[in-house]
Amino acid sequence: MLKTIIFEKTPLDEYNKKLKDYMMKFEIFSELKEFQKIGRIEVTKAEFYKSLVESEEKIIEKITSRKLIKELKNIKVYAKRDDADDVKDDADDEKDVDDEKDVDDEKDDEDADAEDADAEDEKDDEDDEDAKDAEKDAKDAKEDTEDAKDAEKDAKEDTNDAKEDTEDAKDDKIYYKYYIFEIGYWQKWSRWWNSENRGKTQKYIDEDFSEFMKYLNEIKTMNDNYSFNIYYKNLLKKCHLFINKITPGLYNLKKTYRDNKKIKALIDSVILTLLDFKNETQIKKHTSLSSILREHNSIFLMP
Repeated sequence: MLKTIIFEKTPLDEYNKKLKDYMMKFEIFSELKEFQKIGRIEVTKAEFYKSLVESEEKIIEKITSRKLIKELKNIKVYAKRDDADDVKDDADDEKDVDDEKDVDDEKDDEDADAEDADAEDEKDDEDDEDAKDAEKDAKDAKEDTEDAKDAEKDAKEDTNDAKEDTEDAKDDKIYYKYYIFEIGYWQKWSRWWNSENRGKTQKYIDEDFSEFMKYLNEIKTMNDNYSFNIYYKNLLKKCHLFINKITPGLYNLKKTYRDNKKIKALIDSVILTLLDFKNETQIKKHTSLSSILREHNSIFLMP
C-alpha cells in the first residue's frame, strides 16, 4: 500500500525557518578557499539576521529610488508647463499696455467703466484669496490627519519593537556566526589574537554539523509520508541546493588541514553524510495512475 499524503497542505514553516538559519550560519563555506581558515563568534539575534535585513532594505531602497525618479520627472513636466503659461501671461500684459495707450482719456463714461472694472477685479482678487485660504485650510487639515496617522504608525512600531524585545529576552538560543581568516603572514597571529586554533575548529564543525545532520534526518524520516507533497519537494530542493553550495568549501577546508587526521576524518564524515542525504531523498517524479497499473499488471501477463 502506498503510504503517501498527496492532497494535504503542509507548509513546513518550522523546517524552512531552521534551514534559513543554517544557511546564514554556514554562509561562509560557500566562498571558503583553500588555506583560508575559519573562526566562530557568538552574536546577538539581530546581528545574526543582519545580512537578511540588509538585503531586504536594499530592495526597498531600489523601489523607493524608482518612485523618486518618477516624481522628479513629473515635477519637470509641470515646471515646463508653468514656464509656458508665464510667457503667455507676459505677452498678454504687453498687449494690455499697448491697448491702454490707445484708450481715449477724454471720455468720462469709459473712465467710470474702468473704475467699475477695477472694483470688480479687486472683488475677484478677494474671492481668489478667500479660495486660497480655504484651500490652505483644507491642506492643513489633511496634513494634520497624516501627522495623526504617522503618530499612530510610530506608536504601533514602538509596540512591535517592545514585543520583539520581550520575545528576544525569552529566547535563550545562542547565535553563532563564522568568519574567515585570510591567507597571509598575519593569519597565524590574527588567529592567536582571537583565541582560535585547530582544536576549536574541529569542535565547531563537530557541534554545528551534528545539529545540521539531526535536522536532515528529521526531513529524511518524512520522505515516506510526504514524498509527493509539493511543500516537501520544495524543501528538499532547497536542501540539495544548499548542500551543493557548501560542499566545495568543506573540501577546501579539508585540503587546508591535510596534515591533521582528526579534522580530515571529521570533514570526510560530514561530506559523506550530506551526499547520502541527497541520494536517499531524490525527488520523485509524478507518475500517472495508468502507468502504475500498467506496470503492476505487466507482472501477471502471460509471456
